[in-house]
Amino acid sequence: MIEDREKADFRSNYLGIVFQENNLVSTLTVRENIVLFQELCGFDGEEEEREKKIDGLLKRLKIDNRKDSFPAQLSGGEKKRVAIARALSNNPHILILDEPTGNLDRESADMLCDLINEIFTTTDITIIVASHDQKMKEIASTIYKIGSQAVVLEEDHPERRKKDDIKYRAIGSLEMQ
Repeated sequence: MIEDREKADFRSNYLGIVFQENNLVSTLTVRENIVLFQELCGFDGEEEEREKKIDGLLKRLKIDNRKDSFPAQLSGGEKKRVAIARALSNNPHILILDEPTGNLDRESADMLCDLINEIFTTTDITIIVASHDQKMKEIASTIYKIGSQAVVLEEDHPERRKKDDIKYRAIGSLEMQ
């Protein structure tokens, strides 16, 4: 039996999770939300290393100008990108996103799909997405359908996987019935 502490360590060290609701702390700035998450995950680097990591993530996700903003000052798409930056800040092996485009307008949703695809194609992170979004399905390499009784492989697109990968990696899109 795996102990609770071991489960927590695994989540902290290997998983980055972006929930359907962004779960940002309203009284903390974008930067402070990320720092809090890093502290909870046991960040033990130097402050300069932390700042470089945060600045790099925010720039990559095109929200570097919002570092000192509070969640109430952000659009829905910006909040989602902060949640992704927070999830990536502990260098996860697996990024899990629950309906990342669910409450975004089409333009923001398309931009977020492109960002997720960019993360997939430029890193060694495995990405698992639960989504009803058609564009997410168009970039996924493997699609599973979740029904009331089973999880079934619906589509497999090996051509969408990185050619040089030695391990199986996919943006997995889970479509709920």
